[in-house]
Amino acid sequence: MGRIDFYILRQIVPIMIVTLFISVVVLLLEKMLQLLNLTVGSGVSSFVVVQMIASLFPNYIRLVLPLGLFLGIFITFRRLSTQSELHALHAGGIGLGRLSTHVKSLAVVVTVLGMGLTGYVEPLGRFVYHSLYHQVTNGIIEAGIGEGIFIDTPDGYTVRVERSLRAGMEFYGFFGYRENESGNVETVTARRGEIFETGELGSRSMRLFDGEQVSWTGDGTDRTAVNFSVLEVPMDLKGANPYPARGSDELELTLHELIIAYGRGVLRKFNIELSSPVSLVLTLADTIPQQSLAAELHGRLIYALSIIIMPFLAIPLAIGSPRSNRYIGLVLGLVGMLAYQKTIEFGQKVAAVSQLPAGPFLWGSFAIFFGLSAYLFMRTEQAAGQTPFLDFEEILRGQLRRLKSVYSLVRP
Repeated sequence: MGRIDFYILRQIVPIMIVTLFISVVVLLLEKMLQLLNLTVGSGVSSFVVVQMIASLFPNYIRLVLPLGLFLGIFITFRRLSTQSELHALHAGGIGLGRLSTHVKSLAVVVTVLGMGLTGYVEPLGRFVYHSLYHQVTNGIIEAGIGEGIFIDTPDGYTVRVERSLRAGMEFYGFFGYRENESGNVETVTARRGEIFETGELGSRSMRLFDGEQVSWTGDGTDRTAVNFSVLEVPMDLKGANPYPARGSDELELTLHELIIAYGRGVLRKFNIELSSPVSLVLTLADTIPQQSLAAELHGRLIYALSIIIMPFLAIPLAIGSPRSNRYIGLVLGLVGMLAYQKTIEFGQKVAAVSQLPAGPFLWGSFAIFFGLSAYLFMRTEQAAGQTPFLDFEEILRGQLRRLKSVYSLVRP
C-alpha cells in the first residue's frame, strides 16, 4: 500500500467509524426509551435491559454500515476534489481507477463484515431480544413475577401481582388461581409475597404473607376458606410461558440454516425424499413457507453485496468543481440509497406473502442499482474535467434559477 492509498484510507475509516457510532447511538436512544417505559416499575433489573440493548447492536450496525462507508468515501473524495488534490494526482498520472483500488478493497472487507452480521450475529441477537421481550411482557423476569400481567406457571397456577420489586422476587397484591382435572378450584390471595431459593440446586419456592386460601368443588357445594399469616408454595417459574424455540421464524435463522431450509423446500417440490433434520432448528424451519425463506435468503445476500457498490456510487457524486462547496451529490446519493433499500424491502414483503418469485425482482433491482453506479463511475473516470455529475449539476442549477425567476415574477 502506497502513501496515497494510506492517506485516503486514513480519512475514510475515521469518518465511517464516527458515522456508525453516532447513527447507532441515535437509533438505540429511541429503542432504549421504549424499553425503559416497558420495564421501569415492572421489577426488571438493569441487567435485563442491558441484555436487550446489547442484542440489538448487530441489527443497528448492519443497517448503518452502507451509510458509514458511503459517507466516509464521499467526504474524503469531496475534500480531495474541492482542495484540488485530486487534480494534482491526475496531473501526476494517477487516475481515478488507481486511487479507488484500496477503497474497493475496503468495501470488500466491510461486505464480509456485513455478511457476518446479517448472516449469523443479527439472527441470534434477534432471538435473544425477542426471548427477553417475551419474558418481560408475559410477566416472567429472571424467574420472578412481573406486575400487572396474568401468567401461567408450570404447576397449574394462573398468577397475577399488582406490584413487583427486585426483579420479580418480591411482590404485593398477589392473586393465584388453579383448577384440577376433577374441576376443583383453588384460589390464593395475599398482601405480600416473595420467591426464594429452597436450598436445592435451582429449586425455588414462594412464601406468601397475610392472605387467604379458598378451595371449593366444581359444582360449588363445598367451600373451604383458610386464613394464613405465612404460606409456602413450591413454585418454579423458569418454565412458565416459554418463548418458542429458535427456528420457527426465518428472521432468526442463520445464513447456513436458511440455505439448508430453502434447499430442502426446493427438493420437496421435485418429490425428492428427505431425511429428518438433525436439529430442532431445521425441524421447525420446515414449517416456514417456502416463499418467506426465499425472500429472506435473497434479501440477506443482496444486502451484503450492495455494500460493494458504495465506492462506485460515492466517488462520482463527490467529485465536483473546486469553486463549489454544495453537497448536491450527497443528497442525491442518500436519496438513491434510501429508494434502493425501500425497493428491496418492498420486494421482500411482496414475495413473502405471495406466490411471486423473490429472486428476479430483488436481483434485478440490485443489477440496475449496480449498473447505474458502475456506469457513472466509468464515465467519471474517463471524463477530462467535466464529469457527468457536473453536467447534471449545471442542468439542475439552471432549472432552479428558472424557477426562482418565475417565482419572482408572480410574487405580488
